[in-house]
Amino acid sequence: MNAERKYSIVAGILLLLGFSGFGIQPSLGTILSGPDFLLGITGRDGALVAAAGFQLVMAFACSGIVAFLFPALRRVDPAWALWSLVLRSFETVLFIAAAILLLSFPALARAAAGADAAGRAALQGIATTMKSAYDAASAVLGILAWSLGAAIYHILFFRGRLVPRWLSLWGILGAPLSVAACVLSMFGTIGIDSTANTLLTLPLGLQEIPLAVWLIAKGTG
Repeated sequence: MNAERKYSIVAGILLLLGFSGFGIQPSLGTILSGPDFLLGITGRDGALVAAAGFQLVMAFACSGIVAFLFPALRRVDPAWALWSLVLRSFETVLFIAAAILLLSFPALARAAAGADAAGRAALQGIATTMKSAYDAASAVLGILAWSLGAAIYHILFFRGRLVPRWLSLWGILGAPLSVAACVLSMFGTIGIDSTANTLLTLPLGLQEIPLAVWLIAKGTG
């Protein structure tokens, strides 16, 4: 087994790990919601820590996927392969920032529990701003970087016939839908937890499962 074949297997495993993180957003919706959600965090530290852990798994899987696919992608187009790596590395940075924000909420909640009414209101304001930053990093900009990076490597897959064409076409067609979801979320047209957002991002997300299986079983080329 040559090095590129081994890299494909690792990339497939990382795709499956990255996909596992898609389940964290709905579970956080019940914790980080409502005008006074900060007080409700007390006693739910474990859920936030677990969500941050999944976020970190996604973060390191993101850049690792293209890093291990890079030798195969570079054979098709070195410049665009590099752009794909840059975009998914940016996604990694955003997801790490999102995880740090999640881990900051429990301490803020403990401070709010011991504060007076004015102090709690101020801390809730900080928490609301942090929640907005988390949403932007994780559910908007992070997904946008993922979508654009994936679009590039699926085009390279198609051009180089590195995977079956139906599989790369699935990714090429799914990426613009996911980009549209991010743009619509940015302008408030749809909510990040809305059914419309899920339906737009789901095609590209689901494509990663058969892609991962193919990379593990067959590799690129």
